[in-house]
Amino acid sequence: MTQMHIELDVQTRLMRAVLWMPDPAAVAPPWPTVLLCPPPAGSAHDYGPLLTELIAVLNDAGLAVAHVEPGSPSAALGEIIDAASAALHQLLVHEDVDSARLGVLGIELGTLVAAALTGRTDRVTRLCLLAPLTAEALLSRIARRDASPPLLQSDSVSELLCRELAELAPLKDVAAHPRPTLILSPAADAVLPRAQAHAYLDALTAVKPAARLELLARADHTCTDPEARGVCAARIRDFFSPMRKEPRSEPPSA
Repeated sequence: MTQMHIELDVQTRLMRAVLWMPDPAAVAPPWPTVLLCPPPAGSAHDYGPLLTELIAVLNDAGLAVAHVEPGSPSAALGEIIDAASAALHQLLVHEDVDSARLGVLGIELGTLVAAALTGRTDRVTRLCLLAPLTAEALLSRIARRDASPPLLQSDSVSELLCRELAELAPLKDVAAHPRPTLILSPAADAVLPRAQAHAYLDALTAVKPAARLELLARADHTCTDPEARGVCAARIRDFFSPMRKEPRSEPPSA
C-alpha cells in the first residue's frame, strides 16, 4: 500500500486527509474510493485495529481509501464534518480517483459525520454505517451522565458539542439522496442498543434502493475478536467492491 497526504483548509484549522492507494501494477487508476468517517479523537473506544484491517482489505480489492487524520481532540464536530466534506471535494478532482464511484463508511460516532456528509451531496454512490447512533441518542446519554459504558471521553463533552448535536438530523440526511446503503450492527454490542441501527433502517424504508441491516455474529462494539473483525472487514469489502464493476455514468451535479 502507498499513501498520499492531502491538505485541507477547514474553517480556522489546517487539517490533512490520507489517501491509501492500491498497487497500480495490479489495478490501474482511477480507482473507486471509500471515504472513512471513523469516530473522532474524543471517542472512548479504539477502532484502530479494525481501521488498519479495513484499509488493507479494501486496497487489496482494488479500492482506494481516504480518511481525515484525527487532528486535535478539541476540534469541534462541525469542523470534523467540514473536513470530511473538504476531503470528498478533493477526491472528486483527484486524477487517480474515479469520481463517479465514491463510497462513504461511517463508524460509531463517525456515522454522524457520514450522515451529514451524504446529506449534502448526491455524489456518494454507496453508504455503509457500522454501529450507528443518532444525535438524539448521544445527547440523551450525555444528559444522563451515568450512561455506561461511555461513548465519549469526559473532557470531550462540551456545551458546543451539545449545540452541534441538536442541529444535526442524521436520519433525514441519510435518506436525502437514494443510494445502496448497508447498516451493520455488532451482535454482541454492549455499548449501543440495536434500536439505533433500526432507527436508520426505518428512516430508509421508503428509499429506493432500499437499505439492508445485517448483524455481525460474535462481534462486540469495536470488533475486538480477530475473527469477527475479519468477517466485518470482508463484509464491508463485499459491499463496496461492486463499485469496480458498476457502469460509469456522468457524475451528477454537485
